[in-house]
Amino acid sequence: MNQKRVYAAANISDDAKTMIARLYQVQHAQGKLRREFVADMGQAGYSFSESQLDRWVARINAGEAAVSATKKTGALAHLTREQRDIAAGWLLSQNLCGVSVHRSDYSIFCNEQFRQPLSKPTVSRYLEEDGFSYRTMQSKAKGFTVDVESLRRQLWDWVQAQRKEELFDIPRCLLASVDFTFTGHRTERISSFASLGGSQPMSSASISAYTNCIITVVWADGINRTPPIAVYHKFCTQFWQYKIRINYLQLTHFCVIS
Repeated sequence: MNQKRVYAAANISDDAKTMIARLYQVQHAQGKLRREFVADMGQAGYSFSESQLDRWVARINAGEAAVSATKKTGALAHLTREQRDIAAGWLLSQNLCGVSVHRSDYSIFCNEQFRQPLSKPTVSRYLEEDGFSYRTMQSKAKGFTVDVESLRRQLWDWVQAQRKEELFDIPRCLLASVDFTFTGHRTERISSFASLGGSQPMSSASISAYTNCIITVVWADGINRTPPIAVYHKFCTQFWQYKIRINYLQLTHFCVIS
C-alpha cells in the first residue's frame, strides 16, 4: 500500500503562509532573491518550496489570503470553521459543568444549532482535528471505610453470648447462617470527550442511590432449602413482570424462617 505523501508546508498554518508571502514581497523589493528567502525560512523552521511560495504570493497580489479558507474541490464541509469553534466551546462548557459528552451529543447540538446533522465518522474526525479525545471522567465523591477487625470481634462476641444462653441447642434443620453481600454502582466509569492533553474531566453525576443485595442462607444440616437470592432495584416489579424462574415455595420458606 502506497503511503500518502505529506508536504513540509502542511505543518505551516494558513495565517503563517499569508505572513510569509507578505514578508517575501517586502524583502524581494529590497533585492532578496527567492531561493535565498526560501533557504533562510527553512533554517527558521518553515520549510516550503519556491513554487509554493509563488502560489502564495500570487494569491496575495490578487487581494486574497495565501490559502483559501473555503474548499474549491470535493464535497462541501458540513460545518464552517466558525461553527466548529462554537461546537468546541460548547463541549468545553459541558466539561466545566461535569456533563459527559458523546458523539451523539455533539451531533444533536450541531443539528439543533446549525440545522446540520452529522454522521459518527464525521463527528469523530471533527473532534480529533479540533483537539479532543475520549477520556474517562473522574467522580469526586466521599466514601467510607469499614473496620473489618471490629466487625469480626462483634460477631464473635455475639456468638459466645448466644451459646451461653443455649440459643444454638436446637435441631440443625432450624439453624442457619444468613449472609448479606451488598454491591453498589460506585465502580461504574463515565467517559466523555475532553480536551486532549488537559486535566481529567470531572463528572457531576450523582452516585447511585441504591445497591444490590445478595442473600445467602447456609443450613446447619447441609440441606440447600433456600438458594441464594439477588435483591436489586425494582426487584418486585421485574419479578412479576418477567416471571423470573425462582421456586416460589423456596422463596416463601426463606421469608418465613428468616
